[in-house]
Amino acid sequence: MGLTAMGLTILFDDSRRVPDDILGMTGVGSFGGLIHGRRTLLRHVQEAAQEAGLAPPVVLSSRAALDEAAERAATAPASTQFLLFPANLAAAGPREHLTRMLKTLAQASGNQAWPVRSATDWTGLVLVEQRLAEGAVTAMAQGRLREFVARRRKDFTQPDQADLGLIDLRDPAQFVGFLANNFDARHFNSISDGPDYTLVKRSRDRAKLRREFDYYTLLPAEQRIFFVQPFDFQDDGDTASYRMERLLIADMGIQWVHGTMTPAEFGLFLDRVFSYVTQRPARRVGRPEGRAVMDRLYRDKVVERVALLKSLPAYGDLAPLLARAVGGIDALMDRYLAAYESLRDRFPADRLVVGHGDLCFSNILYSKTTQLLRFIDPRGVESADELHTDPYYDLAKLSHSILGGYDFINSGQYEVALGADLGLTLASNAGERGWAQALFRERLAQAGFDPLLVRLCEASLFISMAPLHIDVPKKILGFALTARAILDEIDQARHGGKGA
Repeated sequence: MGLTAMGLTILFDDSRRVPDDILGMTGVGSFGGLIHGRRTLLRHVQEAAQEAGLAPPVVLSSRAALDEAAERAATAPASTQFLLFPANLAAAGPREHLTRMLKTLAQASGNQAWPVRSATDWTGLVLVEQRLAEGAVTAMAQGRLREFVARRRKDFTQPDQADLGLIDLRDPAQFVGFLANNFDARHFNSISDGPDYTLVKRSRDRAKLRREFDYYTLLPAEQRIFFVQPFDFQDDGDTASYRMERLLIADMGIQWVHGTMTPAEFGLFLDRVFSYVTQRPARRVGRPEGRAVMDRLYRDKVVERVALLKSLPAYGDLAPLLARAVGGIDALMDRYLAAYESLRDRFPADRLVVGHGDLCFSNILYSKTTQLLRFIDPRGVESADELHTDPYYDLAKLSHSILGGYDFINSGQYEVALGADLGLTLASNAGERGWAQALFRERLAQAGFDPLLVRLCEASLFISMAPLHIDVPKKILGFALTARAILDEIDQARHGGKGA
């Protein structure tokens, strides 16, 4: 471990074990390993330091590393300043906020401390000159940094900026709020704290938010137990908003990507989800009506979304890569549409069910401890009839998280690699999840769903989502490669005589 010869040295203290409730939600033993915005918190600090023109942070992951840092600080040049940065602190806003903060602190002088409001013991950032660094780092190692600052208060000056906009992730409320938009909040939506333990969801797309709110009011009473209930809809002519209870529960996307579930725990989660699936109110329809709904979801939407993707400015740069990855987006779409037409008669198409409409993991709040399950962010509707959808659609959304690895792509936990044959391949950080996929397939069969049709519908999602994620073009390659793999699996099942 080296310390910079001059200027600001960031000491990133990642030695503290996360609290048990956060460990249970994420399975991550230290805060630096938490994934947020497609990067770990440690990676965010490293990249912010680079953007601020500073040396890479010194990562202290154990008590021994802290003790060594204290010894090295004692012999560092007198011009060196040290920023003691506990890993449990995070910038509440976008990463640019963290970069600006580090640039500002790099220009600060003297010894300064910025306490951060916390529901637990004292925490904060501390900037010290070299002459105090050994004592400060030793105090940090002992968990006595507050006492050190208080004891040497004559050496510390009042900082110009009292609040750096940081939060303490050891506080469960701040932790869940911080990760609430971890994956894919649309650019026109915002989630903020409301009064009395509520959240406020706000959007400039007022009509969309009105439809979303109306979904809850039109939902059959027996289904409402599965949803976080909204209230207090407001429309000021510029934005619309509603409030809902703030539950201190991480969504399943967060838990899935961090690998927190054991087979037994995941089985209990599936029991709860399929309780919802099998209880969805249904109405019988003629096959022409059922097929018309299917065609809108699994054929027409795919065609429309591919056309939208090709109309976007960024598509020009993406097209050659899609050609290398899957033979081009048109070829992928045509292959999917051929598979859909060949399997279309296999769908029952004789009933519609009340569906969520976007039952991906990031819209499912779940507590392993209490098995409390609640859904958020359903698709909007304007009438009770619009609540009904094809029975396979919600299952396809679940499948694209469990079988398709959507959350790993969406959170940046994947790579698109160039193979020896110059083809592109997808490698995610999912690890071995075959046990979870087998449990899901079992539940599908028990509930009377054809796994092959679920995968077919799932492939349509990966293709149709592409234009919605154009802000990160690499994601689209991940989605396309996943859709290709699903279609390969479907071909093998149909022509090889094996189940999907």
